[in-house]
Amino acid sequence: MKKKLFISIFVVAFAWLAFAGAAMAKQDIPQVDGTYDVPGHPNLLVRVFVHKAKPNFGKGSPVLPSCNDSDSNAVVKSAGWKLPNKTWDYYLNLGSIPNSFSQDSFKNFTNLAFAQWKNRTDLAKTNINFNYKDSTTASEAKYDQENVITWGSVSSSNAIAVTYTWYDRRTKVVAENDTVMNNGISFPWSWADYLGLKNCGISGAYDAQDILTHELGHWVGLNDHYTSAYANNTMFGYGSPGGEVKKDTLTTGDIAGVNSIY
Repeated sequence: MKKKLFISIFVVAFAWLAFAGAAMAKQDIPQVDGTYDVPGHPNLLVRVFVHKAKPNFGKGSPVLPSCNDSDSNAVVKSAGWKLPNKTWDYYLNLGSIPNSFSQDSFKNFTNLAFAQWKNRTDLAKTNINFNYKDSTTASEAKYDQENVITWGSVSSSNAIAVTYTWYDRRTKVVAENDTVMNNGISFPWSWADYLGLKNCGISGAYDAQDILTHELGHWVGLNDHYTSAYANNTMFGYGSPGGEVKKDTLTTGDIAGVNSIY
């Protein structure tokens, strides 16, 4: 009888630990702008950035020309952390992409987006490099020491993409970054090779490189800005499906923001 009771208690305890472990692994982080504790990792914080769709787009709000790429001297502020001085591996969920471009295109514009931050800022003077490591099936943010870029489910009805940055609350050094691009039906995607072929963005769709370059700005340590002074910055917090490609290239203010960190 005692043996059976012990076995029953052991089974229940094991099941509870498995459930708790799964719950902690999933880490249900709110898809809401803010900074949160990380369960099981008291030394870490996670910052969530929600890249918002431009308010009232298509309802009388002005739309910039699709090839607009004006400079801006508005200096972007630091988010409060920096990358470690080493090679930064990242993973792409190649199976998550929209039908409007290919897996090779995904690899290509991701590399171009990283190159903007690496080659045009003082990151070029550091040992920080960005390396495509492998494909992944991950489609949501999770602290697992893999830096992931994917399309996936985004709960906010106004979110084009969400980036999560885990960093040490004491040293302010990044531990991991994940970016989830919204695969919802209300968020059509395309890719125009603006840098290589000077193709303008496609009206009615979000340009993947345009949005991703913005998200990677959070990876390297920059904040969002929402005032009109930053409207031409890569780190402007709103995105538009009006053929926007201006975030593909960094402004003077974006570069100055990175250089103040590194």
